[in-house]
Amino acid sequence: MTLNVEFQKVVNLVKTYLKNDKELRIWGAAGFVLVLGGGSYYGYQWLVNRWSQKAQIAFSESYDAYNQAIAAQFGDSVKPEALKELWEQAEMDFKYASEHNKYVSFVSFFKAFRAQTLVHQGKREEALKTLREALEKMGSKNPYYGLYQIGFAFLLLEGSQENIEEGLKQLNQVASQDKNTFQDMALYYLGLYYSVSGETQKAVDYWKKIQASTNVLYSKKAESPWVELAKVKLIELGQEKE
Repeated sequence: MTLNVEFQKVVNLVKTYLKNDKELRIWGAAGFVLVLGGGSYYGYQWLVNRWSQKAQIAFSESYDAYNQAIAAQFGDSVKPEALKELWEQAEMDFKYASEHNKYVSFVSFFKAFRAQTLVHQGKREEALKTLREALEKMGSKNPYYGLYQIGFAFLLLEGSQENIEEGLKQLNQVASQDKNTFQDMALYYLGLYYSVSGETQKAVDYWKKIQASTNVLYSKKAESPWVELAKVKLIELGQEKE
């Protein structure tokens, strides 16, 4: 079961909403990092201002390699061999940075980004292990925990039935928390999962929950992109008028 079938539609719609509000743009970039596979590392300035100079340098250098790989991934002129080398280099950089900053609280971010490089290399099991470690290090009180929890769920949903059940549990955990910044995102992808799986009523129920949610992230200037995406889905299913 894959949730990437509507990748381009989601990306294009979210980009439209991101233009409306600065806070939403920062959050939207967060979603693209792991969940949609984009190349921006969200909240970077907020993070590095709280890190030691050594860790800042390590992260910046590792991210430079990551960004080159992301740019090549979505380009048309890079040969497969060169792309493979770029992802290998990015993975090695984040692994090295993680090992040499293992006693700092934000080591989880090095691990989380390394997990992404492993995904792009097709090393799913190692990516799962690394991202699980990142979540354990990060802790549920971290404001970005929900985002990476959703990304972790995505990897699980590509696995065995046991993995799928755990992935749905992770998504439902985020979706059940009214104060979680990423509640709407989790609800949307739960709906998408059940829609692709042929369980239309469950999908409708989750998408309707998005519209009833009281997520505190969004300002009056911009509405949640996930509300709009859910609305599109409900219209397609004849559950709502345009």
